[in-house]
Amino acid sequence: MARRRRLMRRPMRRPLRGPMRGPIRRGMIRRQRRIFRRQRRMIRRTRRFIFGSMIILALANSRNNYKFHQEDVARIEGYYGRPAEDLTEAELIQAMRKLGINHLDIDDYENDKITDDIGEEY
Repeated sequence: MARRRRLMRRPMRRPLRGPMRGPIRRGMIRRQRRIFRRQRRMIRRTRRFIFGSMIILALANSRNNYKFHQEDVARIEGYYGRPAEDLTEAELIQAMRKLGINHLDIDDYENDKITDDIGEEY
């Protein structure tokens, strides 16, 4: 008669403690990953153009381009604590209202330059 090898049992994993455990926690992690992926895609599609002392932000998923002084962009970035390219259009507009910043008009040369660099996707 052949001897059977006894399988070793793995030690049990310690259960998570606290209010966030189980399927609820896994769902939250998946949601955060989706949000992070969406933000990365928007970051990749957002561009910053510098024309002299002015900066034009061409935001992803937006038909509008915003032109600011460099100091205003620095104030907006300081308000949120992250680069202006990472902001959504709603966040940008909210910061403009809160800080009292008005965007500048974009002339035809700048608009043509942006269209040439980005294409018609915006």
